[in-house]
Amino acid sequence: GMVEKVKRGEWVWAAPIGYKRLVKGGNLVVDDETAPFIRSIFVEYTKGTHTFDSLARLMTKLGMKTRQGKVPRMQLMEKILRNPVYYGIIKLLRHYKRLWHGSNRELRSPH
Repeated sequence: GMVEKVKRGEWVWAAPIGYKRLVKGGNLVVDDETAPFIRSIFVEYTKGTHTFDSLARLMTKLGMKTRQGKVPRMQLMEKILRNPVYYGIIKLLRHYKRLWHGSNRELRSPH
């Protein structure tokens, strides 16, 4: 079931922006089209000169769009920066209070 997949490091939900699935039900792989935006979000935010709002405006200027084709908002910037999946971690805290290392490649680093 779901917990067993998570324990193996598999992502069981919709792919977060920056990742995609090559096959339905497959694990996450880096999405070469959107991953550079995610990396830029982390790089820019760590400079300490951006708010979530100014970061969203910068990403809009750079051409980032949501899955729905809309410009990113500050709430999305916060969600991305706080999402453990970008650090290579899968969390099921709500139900199991555990963290598992994902088999997906983390996107917060520029490599």
